[in-house]
Amino acid sequence: MARREDYLLSRMLLTDGTVSPQNLSNILLKWHVNSPKSLLQTIIDDGLVTDEEGQGLTVCIDKLTERVEHQDDLDKIDFILCQIAIKRNFTTPEVVTEYRKKLTGKKREGLSTSELLVQDNVLTGKDFIELKRAAEQIFYHRRIVALARGKEKTKVFLSPGRFEEQGKQSSSRRSAAIQKALSDVRAEKQASPAPKRKRGRSLPKEFGAYEILGEIASGGMGTVYQARHKKLDRILALKVLNEENETPERIKRFLREADAASRLRHPNIVSIYEAGDFKGRHFFSMDYIDGVPLSVLIQKRKNVDLEDLLNIAAELSRAIHYAHEQGIIHRDLKPANIIIDMEGHPQITDFGLAKIMDSRSRLTKSDTIIGTPFYMAPEQTRGENHSIRATTDIWGVGVILYEMITKKLPFVGRSSIELYHKINNLDPIPPSKINPLLTRELDYIVLRCISKDVEDRFPSAEALATYIENYLDGKPIAIRETPMWWRKLRRFFKRHKWFILVAISAIILGWACGWYLLTKIRN
Repeated sequence: MARREDYLLSRMLLTDGTVSPQNLSNILLKWHVNSPKSLLQTIIDDGLVTDEEGQGLTVCIDKLTERVEHQDDLDKIDFILCQIAIKRNFTTPEVVTEYRKKLTGKKREGLSTSELLVQDNVLTGKDFIELKRAAEQIFYHRRIVALARGKEKTKVFLSPGRFEEQGKQSSSRRSAAIQKALSDVRAEKQASPAPKRKRGRSLPKEFGAYEILGEIASGGMGTVYQARHKKLDRILALKVLNEENETPERIKRFLREADAASRLRHPNIVSIYEAGDFKGRHFFSMDYIDGVPLSVLIQKRKNVDLEDLLNIAAELSRAIHYAHEQGIIHRDLKPANIIIDMEGHPQITDFGLAKIMDSRSRLTKSDTIIGTPFYMAPEQTRGENHSIRATTDIWGVGVILYEMITKKLPFVGRSSIELYHKINNLDPIPPSKINPLLTRELDYIVLRCISKDVEDRFPSAEALATYIENYLDGKPIAIRETPMWWRKLRRFFKRHKWFILVAISAIILGWACGWYLLTKIRN
């Protein structure tokens, strides 16, 4: 199994030039995480180092492992541990979310989320040890794969037997990089605040149980404020329906957003606390997320590592899968509706267009186009709301992932008609054609998400997350591409099925009539 020692060994050998990234990639193909051999023994067997050199490396690594792991690394391992615990049904997303909130702003007695779960008997000590071992294996294997791909710097060690104190150049460069990008974007935003848009009467300083601290954002449906709940003394986000939208249908939509989001308790979905009205103004309160919208992060074109972006996409996919399991289809996934918190984790917001699968109310006509044009799936652009399902959100995640890794949208148009035509009829440029550093495997993952045929997309958001994580772990990606000619032919038949059916019927009828007349003539 991949251990911290294997990761330190990989860094050391790459730094000294004993192995190249290509050498390390080849070794990883021979040495898998469950191999009975250690990574060092595999390298020795490959003839890259001698037995004597291997003994020296072991002594050096033993000294390095005596150092306490960096807190960022421990936090990431804890995060992975909690995800594994959820997948293995040791606990639920709701429980993990509640325990993370207990740690928000302070580490209680220096404990992690998983250690709190053990302390409160949610996890047994035996389960914790097993889960931590699995989490460390995933974490360090990903770090080794990142080294082999040249995605992580190796300027910590000088040579076997000689090493520097890690100091600020910790091994958690991935987290530090995205945190710096987020801090830079937030600083720029604070330096040049956007002009406030007036929408009806401004809220009073005191709004029911809340003290309004300032406006965060304003959209077509409502305005979001930073507010303090006076009794709880807690900072929350307060969304208030704009006065011009206070029509019966808009109020129903607004309350449906609160209803949909209140059903969900997940670490990557913004939680709803309270919904109601105060002096005729409808509102609901939710978690206040200290972070930056993904749309702003993309727009500012900050240098964020590909690994960070893929981790965001994987977390986003798992959160969406959780929503689907609760019977909620988001229908409006886009970067503006995803906040990246200051630790680099995505938080999904705005369920205003969400479809509740068990709801009997119909607020949307069957032919109404729902969503944000650039991120709409083909079935949305055609107004086929009866066809909207989990795969519609998978399309949205695919477009977001495409935009994150290429800084471009897969489909653009000068008008909505041109845009909808492209979404329904044209194939997007593969990401690797825009950014040559991207791989064929990433092309496959992204393009499968935004396949025009629903059956060609990933069957679930969980399956998409698994593919992304397998790529991050350096595991082989099974690419099953449908030939282009077959996809176009199938698309043609699907779109013109009635015309084709009539044409075939006419041919059969014509042949039957001809045969009948020919028989008559012969007789």
